[in-house]
Amino acid sequence: MKTLRSIVAVFAMITTIAVFAADVATLKAKAATGDTVAQNKLGWMHYHGEGVKKNRKEAFKWYQKAAKQGNAKAQANLGWLYSNGKGVRRDHKEAFKWWKKPPFKAMFQRNII
Repeated sequence: MKTLRSIVAVFAMITTIAVFAADVATLKAKAATGDTVAQNKLGWMHYHGEGVKKNRKEAFKWYQKAAKQGNAKAQANLGWLYSNGKGVRRDHKEAFKWWKKPPFKAMFQRNII
């Protein structure tokens, strides 16, 4: 019985890894076409090391691409990276620049009120 559980567990793990790898490939393809949701998600995955190797500079790259196109969540994430010096040189002026953008401000106000 233990052997069967072990086999099932290994199969589930291999299947999950394969599905996740396909999801990463799909996200990268969408991000390459300018999909800001995919770009922001790739930034998050790289920042946290979820499904990809942890790489804060790569996270910065993806957040920045989405933020420049007006994605409010990416603007928040990019501001946070600048504020904390994660993947980029710490720069509070630059952080506030992103946090003052209209899409981020609108998202923030909707969540507060």
